[in-house]
Amino acid sequence: MSKKDLILVKNPDIVFRKIGREYMLIPLQQEDSRNQIIFVLNEVAARIWELIDGKKSVEEILEVLKRKFNVDKGRLEKDVLGFLNTLEQIGGINHGMS
Repeated sequence: MSKKDLILVKNPDIVFRKIGREYMLIPLQQEDSRNQIIFVLNEVAARIWELIDGKKSVEEILEVLKRKFNVDKGRLEKDVLGFLNTLEQIGGINHGMS
């Protein structure tokens, strides 16, 4: 199975907020409250987060982004897959059913 076939699910313990012009992911449960981490997202990363709904495949998310942003397809794929990998590493997303 290709990574593009995966359906992704957000971690419910991470909250998405837009404050002013900034997009943020805020983990609700952090092991060390002295070192709380907030992830600041750019517009594309925020849109990816919004598109992760437990129903769309990575391929479907890529298609939506291709229509919205005027970016080279290869670069878009590389950047999206890289961001999704980062989200997995921080525990922001899990694989759902495909």
